[in-house]
Amino acid sequence: MLIPIIAISLSGLFGCNSELSIDDMASEDVYEVVEPGPTIMRRLTRAQYDNTIYDLFGSDIVIPTISEADSMKGGFLSVGASTSSYTPRGVESIESASYGIAGQVVSDDTLLNSLLPCSASGPSDEDCAGQFVEAMGKRLWRRDLNEEEIQTYRSIVLEAAAVYDDFNRGIEFALAGMLQSPNFLYRIELGEDDPDHPGQRRFTNNELAHRLSFFLWNSIPDDALLAAAEDGSIATREGLFSQAKRMLEDDKAKLGVSNFFSE
Repeated sequence: MLIPIIAISLSGLFGCNSELSIDDMASEDVYEVVEPGPTIMRRLTRAQYDNTIYDLFGSDIVIPTISEADSMKGGFLSVGASTSSYTPRGVESIESASYGIAGQVVSDDTLLNSLLPCSASGPSDEDCAGQFVEAMGKRLWRRDLNEEEIQTYRSIVLEAAAVYDDFNRGIEFALAGMLQSPNFLYRIELGEDDPDHPGQRRFTNNELAHRLSFFLWNSIPDDALLAAAEDGSIATREGLFSQAKRMLEDDKAKLGVSNFFSE
C-alpha cells in the first residue's frame, strides 16, 4: 500500500502528475506487486502527539513537557516508534501532560462547548457523559469504543463530577484518562479478515484513513477523510488516490512530507 502512496506523494511534490487523472494514478498496472509485511504497533512520535493535540483542541493549547524522547531506527522516527515504549519517568510525564491539557480544555468554555455533543443538565447527567466519552474517545483512540470502555469512562465523569459538584471537572478527569491510555499513545491496527484473500487480513477503512493521514500529515484525519472511511470510498483505489491528492494539496502536507524527507 505504501508504494503507490509514496509515488503519488513524489509526483505531487514535483508536479509530475499534472497530466494524469486519478484513474491513471490508481491503475494497478503502474505499480509493482509487493508482499505486505506484518503490522506493528507504533508509539506516537512527539510530532504526531503534538499535531494530534493541536488538531483536536486548537493551536492555543500549551503542551506540557514530556520527558520521553523519540527513538530513531534506520534513520526514521516512525520506524523507531515501532520498537520503543515508555519508561516509568515517561509515564509520569504523560500523566502530568494529560492533566495539563485536560485542564486547559475545560477552562475554555468555547472550546469545551465545541467538544461536548450535548448540554449537561447537572453533575449526574449520565446520558451527556456517555455521549462525550463516545464522541471524544472515537477521535482520541481513532476507533469506536466498545460498551465496556464507554461505561468505564462515563463512570469517571460521573464520579469526579459528584465529588466536585461540577460536570466539567468530571469531563476533565475522563479526558485526562483517555489521553494516558495506550489506545491513544500507540497506533493500534488490528485489521479485519480479507474476503478476497482467505487467511489474510486487511486494514479497516478507519485504519486506512488514519494510516494515510499519519503518513502525509503526521497527524489525524480531517472530517473529509473520516467521511471517506465511513462511506467506504477510501477502500477503492480511486477513492484512496483521490483523498491522497486532496491531502497533498493541503498546507498540512508541507509539514508532513517535509518531516518524512528530513528524516
